[in-house]
Amino acid sequence: MTGLVTTAAEVRRLFNVTEASRSAFNWWYSRRPRVAEHALRHDAAVVNAIGVAEAGEVFRRDSLGAALGARGQSVPEIDDWRPEFALPHVFHHAVERLGRLPGWAEFRGFCEADGQASAMLWEPSAELIGEVVGRGVEGAVARAAMRRRVGRGYAVFVRSLYLAAALRERGLGVLVHPLAETVFRVDAWAGRVVFTLDGGAHRSEELLFQAMPPFYFEPVPGLADGLPSGRQLDTVVRRLTPAT
Repeated sequence: MTGLVTTAAEVRRLFNVTEASRSAFNWWYSRRPRVAEHALRHDAAVVNAIGVAEAGEVFRRDSLGAALGARGQSVPEIDDWRPEFALPHVFHHAVERLGRLPGWAEFRGFCEADGQASAMLWEPSAELIGEVVGRGVEGAVARAAMRRRVGRGYAVFVRSLYLAAALRERGLGVLVHPLAETVFRVDAWAGRVVFTLDGGAHRSEELLFQAMPPFYFEPVPGLADGLPSGRQLDTVVRRLTPAT
């Protein structure tokens, strides 16, 4: 990688190296041509320069920890919505275009005003809300479900940037890119270490376990309550220092 700027070409060279990962990329490329055109031109620079203080302030000020576990009346069509442009593409686009990590309110305003973000998220979400309302769901219920759906995704995104920044602060060269996340299931990485930053299982291991030289798959603990402690992050770094 060159500095903290990560290109889609670099992501492909690093992760598109096994039969499973090539199959995943080819499936995505053939079925999401508009998304591929956008993602393969995307350079991740601002996201890889965001610091702990900036990401932590947004996460806490906007109560994004609450968004991670928000509950409400279920609308399955919205709860399970998989838009053409996966949400990380929109989040990354907003950060790079604005030159900073926006808060939740600014992000929503950006999605309405920016032509690309509107086409990726604002218009499709409004269309889906209209469809479910047309089938009898109350408008307020549908809109609340969409806020939860996108808000939860944004909370995970901001938390991931916080974690990446905290690990960089501790000496690991952690990088992120939407192509890595959406196609290769890599939340973040440093050299040959792949991090899981969403609190779930290693989504990337089934695609990359046959890579040579091998990748190391490392979860980050302490995500159930929002942000991990400094001690938990220090433990991750001590465990990984020989591998990176």
